[in-house]
Amino acid sequence: MSGAVVTPAAAPASSLVGLLNTRNALAMETIVSERRALLEQTNGDLCYVHKVARRRLVWWNDFNVTVQRRETVKAQFFEGSSVAAQVLWDPLRWWMGRVHM
Repeated sequence: MSGAVVTPAAAPASSLVGLLNTRNALAMETIVSERRALLEQTNGDLCYVHKVARRRLVWWNDFNVTVQRRETVKAQFFEGSSVAAQVLWDPLRWWMGRVHM
């Protein structure tokens, strides 16, 4: 040992164990609390994203049902108008076929 200053390399191992364990415990506690805070923040963010995604999925399903309903109505309308046009044009086609023969 040099003078009155005790360096960690020169100090006996038994005198450092308690001090290092206390420092290590405080450091570990700090690290764990920081990680826990980060985990809680991340968990909150994920919960928010999940909630928004669920809302958008519900909205999309409702929108999809509305679009399918409108498309069904359009298809029925066009099918009905096609049948009506065929009913109206059949006599004219028959007459035109007889005239031009």
